[in-house]
Amino acid sequence: MNTLVYRKVATSAEVYAVIHARHRAQLAAYRTYSAPDGDHFGDPETCVMETDWGIKGQDGPLLGIRTTWECDPSEPAQRRNEKHEYWLWQAIEPREEP
Repeated sequence: MNTLVYRKVATSAEVYAVIHARHRAQLAAYRTYSAPDGDHFGDPETCVMETDWGIKGQDGPLLGIRTTWECDPSEPAQRRNEKHEYWLWQAIEPREEP
């Protein structure tokens, strides 16, 4: 069985927004990661929300977004130094699986 391998290709907020807006009805969350109280797999002082979107019924992701900010337990509603990353997923080659 062949499985596609994907790589992230950085894109802009504008490209992400247009694709998401134009195809919203066709998109489904492919993968999500939420760590609003600190990233337990990275920096515990950085909060993270990340989502990869794919077309419904397809086996791979299409685009993604990652938002990070400094966690402050005394002010959990505050998002200090909020940063956003956007990407497209590119299928690069099939990989043989045993």
